[in-house]
Amino acid sequence: MHKDLIHATAISNTSHESFGDIVVDGYFAKHVANHMQKSDESMTEEIVNNVYSNAASILNQCPNPTATDDFKKTGIIIGKVQSGKTSNFIALLALAFDNGYNLAVVIGGNTTELLTQNVNRIKKSFDVDGDKLKVLHSKDNYKLITPENIRRYINNGEKVIIVTLKSPQTKNKKHMSRVSELFDDPVMSRETTIIIDDEGDQATLNAKVYSKDKDIEKRVSQTYKVAIDLKEKIKRHCFISITATPQANILIKTSDKLSPDFGQLIYPGRGYCGLSVFHGEEQDKYVKEIPDDEDSLLDSTGIPSSFYEALAAFYVSGAIRKSRGDNKTHSMLIHPSVKKFDHTVVQAKVDLLLSHWRKTISLGKGDIAYQRSLRPHLFDAYEMYVKDGVKTRIFEEIEDTILDTIMKSSDALVFNSDQINARSDADQYKTRIYLGGTILDRGITISGLTITYIIRRAKGYQNVDNTEQRARWFGYKNVPFYSDYIDVCRVWATKSIKDDFASINESDEEMWSSIERNLRNGKSFKELPRVFLLQHDASHKLRLTRTNVARTKDLVSWTEWKMQDYFVSSEKAAKSNFELVENYRKNLVGIAKDYGGDNQNYYVYDIDFENFLSTVLYKFQFAEGDSFSKPILDKLFSIIRTRKLDDRIDLCWVRYKTKETRTIRDNYTFAPPFYRGRDTKPNEYGEYNYNGDRSTCDDRPNKIQVQFHYVKAKNMSDLDFYSPVICIYVPEAYASRLVVVDE
Repeated sequence: MHKDLIHATAISNTSHESFGDIVVDGYFAKHVANHMQKSDESMTEEIVNNVYSNAASILNQCPNPTATDDFKKTGIIIGKVQSGKTSNFIALLALAFDNGYNLAVVIGGNTTELLTQNVNRIKKSFDVDGDKLKVLHSKDNYKLITPENIRRYINNGEKVIIVTLKSPQTKNKKHMSRVSELFDDPVMSRETTIIIDDEGDQATLNAKVYSKDKDIEKRVSQTYKVAIDLKEKIKRHCFISITATPQANILIKTSDKLSPDFGQLIYPGRGYCGLSVFHGEEQDKYVKEIPDDEDSLLDSTGIPSSFYEALAAFYVSGAIRKSRGDNKTHSMLIHPSVKKFDHTVVQAKVDLLLSHWRKTISLGKGDIAYQRSLRPHLFDAYEMYVKDGVKTRIFEEIEDTILDTIMKSSDALVFNSDQINARSDADQYKTRIYLGGTILDRGITISGLTITYIIRRAKGYQNVDNTEQRARWFGYKNVPFYSDYIDVCRVWATKSIKDDFASINESDEEMWSSIERNLRNGKSFKELPRVFLLQHDASHKLRLTRTNVARTKDLVSWTEWKMQDYFVSSEKAAKSNFELVENYRKNLVGIAKDYGGDNQNYYVYDIDFENFLSTVLYKFQFAEGDSFSKPILDKLFSIIRTRKLDDRIDLCWVRYKTKETRTIRDNYTFAPPFYRGRDTKPNEYGEYNYNGDRSTCDDRPNKIQVQFHYVKAKNMSDLDFYSPVICIYVPEAYASRLVVVDE
């Protein structure tokens, strides 16, 4: 690491205490940085420096171990699903130890599998002698977690990390309760401590906050109670939640002791493929829809055609990777249900099918059984990839590799609480098939995951945060010479699941841009607008988080970005709208900005809003039922006049030269996501040429901005014309929130 590249800056520090200078090139930081680069070829020195820069900024919010006054603060680190958040909190712990801390507590998951994964990851990441650092597992090292032992370690100059299961265990005093008891000791209670709550939106928050029980003590869930006890007992600490799905943490009441005082966004490194890649503009390529009228994999009628497609694609993609010299682990995930009985049923089907395929292969490629049954499935999968633009050798050149991969792959490896040896079994194979439910959700990393088959979804409402955490298919899959196989990654999902993730992508983009904008404008984390964009319809009902933790209510959606609801499908009305908007633009003096590619936008600033309403919006022909109606626009303008807000607005024509095509649903609503996101790859300077359509207001975030898109339906040949579509950005001060906390 280069010391001069690290800068620690305070973000909304609510304490008068200042940490002071932070040592960034100490013993532990160097060891962790060296391990990062040795274990991951994609971790360049620049990326490692960025990780430590984030860590230094977060440590600057924490208490300095040399001070003595009480200091209790709560923070949140927000990353992306499968983006490497663990590396960031390990770097934070390394810096803390180099700057005087002796003790850290990591609340490391609510399953033993995840707890052990965290313990092993921490030990490997520090890669130091046992007399320098003790990493204690709350189950395996139960007897060592006592005040006497911890004090002895610290007095001997050893640092201590206690990794505990996210379980209260109040009756038998294990796990979190065992850790909490440490701080009943008066000496331990004064030990400056960092508490890391991994997956901090899960389990730790109060799940009984809305209980109607008359006994106040019964309105507190046990895990939450132990977490609060920790905060009460430790006189100098910072409790930091790590999550990719912070909806619950943001939506809980700001008076809650786990409501964040400060927060930081952790951006993924190069090559990360998440929501915007899999569920953005190219979703139809990466996500294959399981037909609604097809029998389910859980039915007793046999194996559905879509599963044949997915399994064949798994082996074909493995052969394509090998043909490129990529012999790393290759995995498939089958996500059918949370029920163990269902896992058994699906396992039997998959194993029987694989047995049949292997017997067919053993007969030889010239056998009629292979030619008529197995080969067509494999060739169809190959043709799918070719059609999608994947560069590969001809089928005959990789055919033997495909068959060899089938013969050497694992059967279905069931991961649930009954299958404690599944991880060890998986390690015996390079080509692996994982099958399971909840245990394969958040926190678990599946090496080389390429194909996912997911049908798990309840019929009613789904929580955005839990649903997003099922996306184990996210991760670093576009890193040249290391992990570069995004082109062959595919997800088979039902329409409702596919729609869920498309909507979540839009919600996630909105949340990040809102947090970025507000922190940049100097707001503390508690002052953030607790507002989210969330679309749902009868086929994929979504809510932000579980209702026993935080409740929301829907209001008229006129804050942050709001999009026109319906595509104007009447050619006459669309042409009239086009002439209206384009003639208006040509009569204005504006600025054209070229961001590269087809991203050329045209900006006009400080237009009188009332005049714009009467000249353009009131004449614009919206589809029947659209929320962009005259009464709603009048309401918005009324708010401006009543509050005496700025009535000068900005206009932006997006891709006004090249225009754009978008998928339109049968009811003429837009298939999300509508907005184009940030460029997927940085330029030669490590920056992004275009930060996405939502960023066009970033230079003037306190101004209303109206966006115009000239859109043609790419999936309806009879709508062969461009129809203007309007989006509007409304700052927090102007309007009602879409989703707010129901206090």
